[in-house]
Amino acid sequence: MVLLNLVFFVLQVLVLRRRFKMFQLVQLPITFAFGLFTDLGMYLTSWVDPANYLMQWVWTLVGVLLVALGVYIETQPRLSYIPGDGIVFALTFVLQNVAFGTIKMIFDWTLVIISVILSLVLLGGLEGVREGTVFAAFAVGMVIRFISAMHKRLIK
Repeated sequence: MVLLNLVFFVLQVLVLRRRFKMFQLVQLPITFAFGLFTDLGMYLTSWVDPANYLMQWVWTLVGVLLVALGVYIETQPRLSYIPGDGIVFALTFVLQNVAFGTIKMIFDWTLVIISVILSLVLLGGLEGVREGTVFAAFAVGMVIRFISAMHKRLIK
């Protein structure tokens, strides 16, 4: 997780070039904290073992909602982000007329495609990517767009 987020950080610098703000270097310690909390979260939820397909989908839906809400809350202050969201914001900044939620979906789809290709090439088969992964790649961005629209309505 840490290495992947470091790659996303470098991509932000490359995408933004001179527009990269030095304050965003704060993402580097955030990356290590995020990796630590990811491991901690995996440990604390190791008891979750959905016994059937329906429960797997229930946990997938819970995960999508929590991730979307977390990303939305994280990005609202527009101060700093975990690099996985920072690269999406960098692309949103550069592309200007495309919504964050839309770019988030495209970015997530791209990661799923890369995961499928790497799995097939390196592992000789499809490992770790199933229908829930594909669903999440579509759904997180859509839920973010929904939350954003609801938040704008509440503000008005």
